[in-house]
Amino acid sequence: MFSLLVTFRTITIKNDFCYVQTIGITYTYNGGKIQDAINDD
Repeated sequence: MFSLLVTFRTITIKNDFCYVQTIGITYTYNGGKIQDAINDD
């Protein structure tokens, strides 16, 4: 997993993909765990 050093604005789950929208940046990773991404410093 990778670390996200940005503030989450909108989190949407689409099927098997975790769609994370950030401030002007969008990350998409298959089978990723959003909780781990948020808790990761």
